[in-house]
Amino acid sequence: MKICAKGEWILEPGMEIREEHKKETEQREAHEQALRRYKERKGKKSRNKAGTLLAVWFITLLVAAVVITVLVMLLRQEKKDRAEAEAAVAELQRIESEKYTQEMVDEMLAEVIADSSEEQRQIIKDELRLALEEPGAGMTTTLRDFYSDYVFYQIPGGYRFVPVDESRQKNDLTREHLQKDSNGWYQYVVDGEVRSVPMIDVSQFQEEVDWQKVADAGIKAAMLRVGYRGYGSGKLMIDECFEANVQGALEAGIDVGVYFFTQAISDEEAHEEAALVIEQLEPYEIKLPVAIDVERITTDTARADALDQAARTRYVITFLEDIREAGYTPMIYGGVYSFFEMLDPAQIREYPVWYAFYDNYIYYPYPVQGWQYSEKASVPGVKGAADLNLWVPMEQE
Repeated sequence: MKICAKGEWILEPGMEIREEHKKETEQREAHEQALRRYKERKGKKSRNKAGTLLAVWFITLLVAAVVITVLVMLLRQEKKDRAEAEAAVAELQRIESEKYTQEMVDEMLAEVIADSSEEQRQIIKDELRLALEEPGAGMTTTLRDFYSDYVFYQIPGGYRFVPVDESRQKNDLTREHLQKDSNGWYQYVVDGEVRSVPMIDVSQFQEEVDWQKVADAGIKAAMLRVGYRGYGSGKLMIDECFEANVQGALEAGIDVGVYFFTQAISDEEAHEEAALVIEQLEPYEIKLPVAIDVERITTDTARADALDQAARTRYVITFLEDIREAGYTPMIYGGVYSFFEMLDPAQIREYPVWYAFYDNYIYYPYPVQGWQYSEKASVPGVKGAADLNLWVPMEQE
């Protein structure tokens, strides 16, 4: 590091002195010219000899005074420059030999981080403003893009940020792999190969379904509601259309799986729910998973509302393990709130996921087998709105 005294650059040594010597020479030459003029005037005119001599001596003294003054100034400036140069050298030597303590380094690092953080905050604010100014931009979607290392979602009275587990495998159903087919349905495409099939899920709310029309439209798979537990009464119920749906779908050549809406508030009730499902599936060939539907009731008070995350997770796993022991593939259905607020993500990571997220992309960091991306689809053979899904068969995961 080169440091100059008082933050200024020192002039080249002797530069100013040479300038002053130049002035001195010029003044001496002027003096000599005056003397020559004096001699010429002495030879021609003698009557003003005394006055001329006095003038010459006056000029000589004046020139001498000027020369002396200049020399004194030069000597002072040289002394000042020498002192400043010596001070600069001493400061340089001090800096080069100085040993910084850990405390001094920490303080300097903290200052740099503080400055960088302020600059970064401004960049983020500018980017956030520009993103929100985009047509159709929403606050939730914009924040999800900014906080890609978190799962961000709304909870009653606020928001939640759940860190993404970087040790887990990530979701491959990213935007660059999503395309739409001739029906406008999403499909998962890798290197030109379609690795997904279109799927619907139905319950008694769709009433009677013409499964042959559904198959002819290109639907290859279906998840059927087998039953549910009442969120108020707690009573176990079989879906009124389950038998007709499972028989019709299988006859049309559609692969079938089922789901059950849970409201279990104990291990005992979780076992009861699994037993009901297993009993209903016994007569049929079920190729797709058996899913437990974990959703919150937003329009009413539900019996399972008081469960904390740990208890609900335990009851869900109880159900899933009973399903596994019966020879079926267990699965969990839900949305972002289900998988991160109602359940403990770390404890359910081994189970396949059927994920509900209604948009043109899927907001889930980990692998999914099924993505329910629409609840308002139009599918031939289904009355009214249908739930449409992208389904990735197990062998191609």
